[in-house]
Amino acid sequence: MVQKQLILVVDDQKGMRLLFEEVLTHHGYRVATASDGSEALDFVAQSLPDLVLLDMRMPGLSGPETLYELRAKYPALPVVMVTAELDDVNWARVEKLGVQGKLNKPFDLADLVRVVTGVLA
Repeated sequence: MVQKQLILVVDDQKGMRLLFEEVLTHHGYRVATASDGSEALDFVAQSLPDLVLLDMRMPGLSGPETLYELRAKYPALPVVMVTAELDDVNWARVEKLGVQGKLNKPFDLADLVRVVTGVLA
């Protein structure tokens, strides 16, 4: 039996984590969630996922700060940033750290699946 790909969803909003989990599970992925950057780093250290969907703005470790930590330890780990803001300065910062894509909130569920499928292909 082929192991389904594991996606870690990192978002401080519970409703967003549940939405991602429901949609991605429906499309055949295994999904884990984290409510902040520290929790995400702990999870990645224990169970290296195939992809991280990372919210840009979170209390504590922000998305860019979490991405910086992930890149230091897991440079090849695919990360897609999820953001409601179109701040060019922050986007340029995360692009330099190497992200595989961006998903703008609010997003169409088909866009979510398309981005995830494209990165994991």
